[in-house]
Amino acid sequence: MSDRKAEIAALQKDWDTNPRWKGITRGYTAEDVVRLRGSNIVLRFIEFMDVGSSNGWDMTQVLPSKEVIARIHAAFPLEP
Repeated sequence: MSDRKAEIAALQKDWDTNPRWKGITRGYTAEDVVRLRGSNIVLRFIEFMDVGSSNGWDMTQVLPSKEVIARIHAAFPLEP
């Protein structure tokens, strides 16, 4: 197995088994993440805007920004 394939498999296994990632819905794959590592791609997140009860959002599926940052930093140390 190539280093790249091993890295993809390891990341996917972490997502599948590590409780810190439980409940996370992604619009990208482990292969996407490995392919973009080291690039100058800037990752952006769509923020949840509560507009009352008409939007159908389930607050148990929403993470505060501090939690998102902490999870990313735990896996990939962030620089200011």
